[in-house]
Amino acid sequence: KGHGVQGSIEAFFRSPPIMQPEFARLASLVANNEFSNQHALVIGASRGLGELITKLLAAGGAKVVMTYAAGKEDAYRLSQEIAHSRPAPIVLAYDVLNSSRSEEFDRYCKSITHVYYLASPPISKSESALWDSGLFMHYCRFYIDGLATLLQQIEQLRDKSEELRIFIPSTIFLEEETKGFDEYIAAKAAAEAFVRCHRITHPNCSAYAPRLPQMRTDQTAGIKTVTEQQTMDVILSHLRIASGRAKTKVARA
Repeated sequence: KGHGVQGSIEAFFRSPPIMQPEFARLASLVANNEFSNQHALVIGASRGLGELITKLLAAGGAKVVMTYAAGKEDAYRLSQEIAHSRPAPIVLAYDVLNSSRSEEFDRYCKSITHVYYLASPPISKSESALWDSGLFMHYCRFYIDGLATLLQQIEQLRDKSEELRIFIPSTIFLEEETKGFDEYIAAKAAAEAFVRCHRITHPNCSAYAPRLPQMRTDQTAGIKTVTEQQTMDVILSHLRIASGRAKTKVARA
């Protein structure tokens, strides 16, 4: 304000990308054979929770197929990091928005026992009180349409005498009803309903959709209250539940 002119500037700080813990550190948290019964498919594994889950599963002896949509370099970096002390995960391209897949993808899907579905667009907070149907449908394309198509593809290929376990994280926002995330909350609620219905229509499948608190990822890079240790502890506890090695009352689907 001054010289007859006044105004205001609103600036946003873009935090640098969040780096997940190194594989060697995560490997110390699990037994070498803790997840050895799994042939796991991790969708959206190149960064964030997908990266963390891939590392923990590989550390526990799982055979892992990890996919990326845009983060090819990140995905191969992760695979190479794991390869220093464990079998390297298979890295494949897979975009849930067009569901195109390769012969190699189909070949590995035949023996998949666990699906970890971490595909997600950037999540944005709205300052408007108006419902944005386009944004809601955008979220649904990732959380429901992409998952439904993937599961249809896997069901056509896999041995149906074996149980398929599906892990799709939901959000604590459904309970907190956080302002500005109406479309995101509604889409996540619909995703929970979808996996419940899928479990009923596919008795050889089980689904687990825990309502996670805010985790330490690129999506929440500006939140100071989320620590690396909290994120590791929460994800590992849910992985053990999803694997069938632990029981809990917090399962949603």
